[in-house]
Amino acid sequence: MPPLFFWSEDPNSPLAQGECDLWLILLSLGVSIIASNQALRLAALAREAVTPQLRLGAIAGGSLSLGGGILSMHLISVLASTPPCRH
Repeated sequence: MPPLFFWSEDPNSPLAQGECDLWLILLSLGVSIIASNQALRLAALAREAVTPQLRLGAIAGGSLSLGGGILSMHLISVLASTPPCRH
């Protein structure tokens, strides 16, 4: 197997070693928990809705909540990672 697949401490290794900011990762986790909780609450509201307009509003709100949470979680995680730069 090529040595490219194994971790190496050699600074001239072709493997990229980056860093992450722990607080931003935890913020990303918190955003994902809050967004998924809100989406599940709106899904429960849609299930108990008495009018089609309320059901559609709850489904749309839950979709936007979950989609926005996923996008926010992804962008915060991208900000948390620091790629290595070699000159």
